[in-house]
Amino acid sequence: MYKKEHWIGAAITFLFAFIGYLITMAPSVTFWDAGEFIAASYTLGIPHPPGTPLFVIIGRVLSAMPLPMGIAARLNFLSVLCGAAGALLIYLIAVRIIGTWVREPESLPGRVLIHGGAFASAIIPSFMRTTWSNATEFEVYAVSTATFLFCAWLMVYMGQSLDRQRMQRTLLLVVYIVSLSIANHMIVLLVTPGVIIYTLLHDRENWRYWLSIVGMFLGVYLLVMKGLDLGLVFRRLSEAGRGQEGLLVETMNHIGALLDILFGIGDYIGSSKAMFLGVLLSAGFGWWSYRQKSLGFFGMALGLFLLGFSLHLYLLIRANLDPSINEGDPSNLASFWAVIGREQYGSGYGMLPRQVWTLIREKVSMTSMTDLVENITFYFKYNVPFYTKYFGWQYGGNLLTVLFIPAGIYGAYRHWRSEHKTFWFWLAVFLITGPVLNTYMNFKLGYSQFDQFPQAMHEVRERDYFFIVSFVFFGVWSGLGLAAIADRLRRAFDVGGEQARLGPPAFAAIAAVVLLPCFVPLAVNYNEADRSGNLIPSQYARNIMNSLDEGGILFTNGDNDTFPLWYIQEVEGVRPDCRVVNLSLLNTNWYIKQMRDHQPGVPISYSDEQIDQMLPMRLPRDIPFKFGEIDLKFPQGSVLYVKDMVLLDIIRTNKWKRPIYFTTTVPGHNRVGLTPFLTMEGGVYRINPRKAVELAQGDPNLQPVPGVPEVFIDVRKTDSLLYNVYSYKTFFREQKGGEEANVRLASHFAAPFAWLGSAYQNQGKLKESIKANQWARKFFESPHQWDFALANLYAQNGQYRESREMLDSFASFSGQPVRPAMYQQLAQFAVNNNDLFEASGFLNDAIALDPDNRNSYVNLFMLYHRADSREEAIQSLQRYLDRFPNDSIVAAELEKYRAGGEFDVQKALSAQP
Repeated sequence: MYKKEHWIGAAITFLFAFIGYLITMAPSVTFWDAGEFIAASYTLGIPHPPGTPLFVIIGRVLSAMPLPMGIAARLNFLSVLCGAAGALLIYLIAVRIIGTWVREPESLPGRVLIHGGAFASAIIPSFMRTTWSNATEFEVYAVSTATFLFCAWLMVYMGQSLDRQRMQRTLLLVVYIVSLSIANHMIVLLVTPGVIIYTLLHDRENWRYWLSIVGMFLGVYLLVMKGLDLGLVFRRLSEAGRGQEGLLVETMNHIGALLDILFGIGDYIGSSKAMFLGVLLSAGFGWWSYRQKSLGFFGMALGLFLLGFSLHLYLLIRANLDPSINEGDPSNLASFWAVIGREQYGSGYGMLPRQVWTLIREKVSMTSMTDLVENITFYFKYNVPFYTKYFGWQYGGNLLTVLFIPAGIYGAYRHWRSEHKTFWFWLAVFLITGPVLNTYMNFKLGYSQFDQFPQAMHEVRERDYFFIVSFVFFGVWSGLGLAAIADRLRRAFDVGGEQARLGPPAFAAIAAVVLLPCFVPLAVNYNEADRSGNLIPSQYARNIMNSLDEGGILFTNGDNDTFPLWYIQEVEGVRPDCRVVNLSLLNTNWYIKQMRDHQPGVPISYSDEQIDQMLPMRLPRDIPFKFGEIDLKFPQGSVLYVKDMVLLDIIRTNKWKRPIYFTTTVPGHNRVGLTPFLTMEGGVYRINPRKAVELAQGDPNLQPVPGVPEVFIDVRKTDSLLYNVYSYKTFFREQKGGEEANVRLASHFAAPFAWLGSAYQNQGKLKESIKANQWARKFFESPHQWDFALANLYAQNGQYRESREMLDSFASFSGQPVRPAMYQQLAQFAVNNNDLFEASGFLNDAIALDPDNRNSYVNLFMLYHRADSREEAIQSLQRYLDRFPNDSIVAAELEKYRAGGEFDVQKALSAQP
């Protein structure tokens, strides 16, 4: 199937991608799910549903290997390996495809086309933005993509022969790989339609044999997965073993439960239509399979599928050992199935109504044909751009993507012309993992799209990774398109023919130029994808945890202010005495129990029975909460969520024995009315037993936070944390490091510095205020937005040269012109400092900037007048009259002033030029 030179080319491709990924690999944890996955792998825990046991186990093995790098880097290395392996597989697939259309493949021109085209077909998708981003961090998508490509390569391998046994062995391997890979990510199931299409096209003579097997799987799926309510089945089995002692008794109870389910099957039907259709298909295709002698293969395939899927039993086993990360707590069959079925996230939306329609129109169902038409319109207006926006990122931006699309279309065309079977497989996977998946998932508005709508209507993050396989498959077509263009040139110049107009060496050079664009995604996406040296997530987590006093309890809000903290505690062992409590998860009963029972435990007074009965409630009347001096009232009609009740219970039960904090990322509505009791300490808010405004009375160390009513900043503690405890290593690197979250989370340190600067300004400590504001400026994504504030501070402190530099910097980089009022304000600060010379300089600058601004002349006159510099005052008014010669009132007042009288400023200001 392959020659030695093919394997050499594949090895070169692997090394090229491997080196590219390795030098841009994240050295530590990254934001979003990676922190959770690393912590769960290191501790053999259970991450968020559906638990990804295969990914966790592989990660645990890698973390235990003696590699010359930290734990997080070892796990990130898995994605590097999988990404490079994917490039190798693409090369081997492309070699076979291109080889079907290249004339004289053994000649030099033929080899250049085959190997060069295969290399281009592998390199383009390998360095697309989404592929590259996922190949440098510990995420499931690099493994999933490699699995898709391995299945694709197995189809190519199977396609070399019509031998029935070879096909059966290959397909059984595919079934096992897919079932096993569900324990990494369920998206791998989407390769199935492509495999079915390829098999039916490859062995057309025996299509009945293969179709009977497909029908059996479909019938069993409808019968078991859709016809039965498996959640109810597993709950019944769980109840059978609950509270029983002894293996024999528990086994007998489970047998009894199974018999109860079997003979009372009517009580466990989820969909009678699906059940009926499943029975019908299973019976019909079962009979057909018997006739086609395919029942044996179906049985082996089903057995292998169940064997691969059985890896999920890891969840049940580990959950009963109480790992530190145990999301969903699948310790019994009911919760086990709930985790696999992702019940924690709800049942989700069908394809209609579109979720964007329900959010924008504030409707929950369609009631008319107009609603249906509007849903379809919204699909094309909002959902289709959801996919196309991310597609436009892949080659380095929309313009470059538009230039590569024709190559991809041409590559798909040549693929279809030369190799129908793999083309239809490729097209099926491309569409199902892209446009079809986008339609099925029914997303909200894109995270960075349609800014006219509130943020709550948008996805919480960019979702390009959902379509990574679709992007990769089209990227391969782009590489094939470049190879096809080079092949057209070869045919046009009859290279190697009797009437050749180009020699093989010259053609090789031309082909290299044609294939050269394959490096464009690599070159353009490099800065965006480069995570090397990015320690922001781990440093952010370390800083936050080190903000806490001993035994602290920290309430966090979402993934990015929680998962890095889990990582830093579980993997690097930072502050194990503290407990991180995620407010989103605090709505679930299993998480509340874990927070209460796992050490260091959180003080919660609720029993298991009370926790299991807790539900959100809309208050029928005003509900008070009083504990010490904390006196809150939740108004009638408002909703009190489970997390709110538990948070208040923690405060009451704790009795101020342990310090309790919010991260500054927790929004006000999630603080259950406790904002007046908060004091800022670096990157966290401490909850106090008294209102901060009361604590601040007579204590200059507590200063009000500008723009945040009722919140005060602890100046000494914040100063110590920001300057002596926190580390900002790699915070100021130019690259984003593959994720916008780096910029967003890093900017959270701007507020403590800015507010510390404001506090020092209130205390009259201008030098310290300037220092804090200089640091705040570093954390802004656009630091020059802070230049004017610094210019004011410098002027107040008498540092006029630095003040001018900041003002010039503001004008140069912000794109906004300096306004005369800015110079006038700096002049006022100079006057306050009795620096009249500097003040006059600022006012003269204001006049030079805008000679028609009357206030600048008047202010300059008043400055000289109050300084008893009568001549300079007269000159300033004369300059004004030179500009406004028709202002007779000012002219008259000036003559009176020259004669020794007083200048009537009020009368002059009321005049119009």
